[in-house]
Amino acid sequence: QEGAHKLLDLINDVLLVSDIESGKLSVNPEVFPISEAVQDALRTLQDDIETHHVQVACDGEGMAVRADRWATRHVLEKIIGNAIRFSPSDTQVQVRCADVGDRIQIAVTDHGCGIPEDILKQIGSSFIVSDQVLTREHAGTGLGLATSYGLARLMGAEIAIESRLGAGTIVTVSFDAAAKNVPDVLPTERLPAASLA
Repeated sequence: QEGAHKLLDLINDVLLVSDIESGKLSVNPEVFPISEAVQDALRTLQDDIETHHVQVACDGEGMAVRADRWATRHVLEKIIGNAIRFSPSDTQVQVRCADVGDRIQIAVTDHGCGIPEDILKQIGSSFIVSDQVLTREHAGTGLGLATSYGLARLMGAEIAIESRLGAGTIVTVSFDAAAKNVPDVLPTERLPAASLA
């Protein structure tokens, strides 16, 4: 059953990449609390969180974005999912929300294997994975990040990645901020500043 789910995810990602690259996909911006998309992503990833024995900590202060709701959830699900998948057991993945003027930033930090510098330059292209750091347990096509970059571009969002081999990775997604913030829906905690030290 797990294999069937992975195959279905692969097929869906291939179709999504095709639609993005052909210009067939459009987005519908709306204003909503970014924490709703984070919460939806975490709900979808609950089995992965339990399987990999990883804790996910979030902070946020009622920040709202103007973006496509489905695309935002998809991007966060792929990025947080990667962080969970590449994290050692009994470690913590941190999801931070920050208001930086006209942008809302979501930074996802893990303390996994990290990404080689040459691979970082290629991330976002279809089918990019690193056999230097991946094991069979982690193996994938790299399509999750390809779809995330494509959807982010369609929404006017940006993705930045900082990584160090053996220390972990920080993926930051910047969305357009809504004119007015809205009440937060996630139970939150104040997290320390992101660091790969």
